Amino acid sequence: MTDIEMSFLDDPRVLCELFPLAYAYGYPSAQRELHRAHLSSYIQAEDGARLGCKYWVREKNLPTILYFHGNGETVLDYEWVAPVYLEQGINLFVVDYRGYGGSDGEPTFTNVLSDARAAFMALRQVVHREGLSPSVFVMGRSIGSIPACEVALHHQRELCGVIIESGAANNFRY
Repeated sequence: MTDIEMSFLDDPRVLCELFPLAYAYGYPSAQRELHRAHLSSYIQAEDGARLGCKYWVREKNLPTILYFHGNGETVLDYEWVAPVYLEQGINLFVVDYRGYGGSDGEPTFTNVLSDARAAFMALRQVVHREGLSPSVFVMGRSIGSIPACEVALHHQRELCGVIIESGAANNFRY
């Protein structure tokens, strides 16, 4: 659990800025079934919500990146990016936020933090079950830098590294 109280960031005015795709009118109902048909698996969050995920494995002995995408993206956006990671010798595990892609619910700041920890635990299970290399990195793009840092904070001894791409520094207009 994060030591700092963050629930004030669950204010609806803040959530619309942080997660515009999930709070766009009509998005969840129009797209959810399409996304669910293409997911590899689901992760169960601490409160039972299902989070859609997909993983691509080139070889079991290669390192894996747990990837948290930007706020205008979903797991399916990485269908065309995953082959690039695989060509570079990296397995890829991407997770959707609540309300994105095939995931249940609506995203909140506090859910993103707890879901990030659940995603890491799920990846650990996949690594063990599939016999993958224990070399794991966490990566976050844009808003995904926040859950990536949360995982790094709580699991730093289990990670080989942290990659932040265009990290979220200031998402607020007020």
